[in-house]
Amino acid sequence: MPEPSPPREEIHNMRPKVGISCLVQDTENRFLVGQRKGSHGAGKSQFPGGHLEYAEEWAQAAMQELQEEANIETKLEEWSFSHATNDVMTEDKKHYITIFMVLSRKITEEEKPNIQNLEPHKNVGWEFMKFSDIPDPKFLPITNLEKSLSDGRWKIPE
Repeated sequence: MPEPSPPREEIHNMRPKVGISCLVQDTENRFLVGQRKGSHGAGKSQFPGGHLEYAEEWAQAAMQELQEEANIETKLEEWSFSHATNDVMTEDKKHYITIFMVLSRKITEEEKPNIQNLEPHKNVGWEFMKFSDIPDPKFLPITNLEKSLSDGRWKIPE
């Protein structure tokens, strides 16, 4: 049975936030994946990302989040829109629109030693894995991205 809706005044204060999720692949088309820690979705697989700030461009947000979280430097022109998901996390009383931005270049073997977990209080660590190998449980935006893949609304970047 669906959870009852909160009162209208409460809903007004629960407007969706905008999340940015970074799709970063290596030369074997594996994705950079971590595990959430210390926040909603703790223990779930995640991509690097964060919140879109006021007046921030999507590519700027992706570039900054990846640098801040994994020590990977990119350029604005290397980012493009890939997909968006509508993520209602009823258990946490959170609602996000997640914008998936894809890095156009692949991370090389030479770059991998520079990748660091710069936010160990928020993430267990980073590793590259095939999309199909991302372990459960997954953070809801990844689950919804998976659904988009299975119904043909999204394709894995090549």
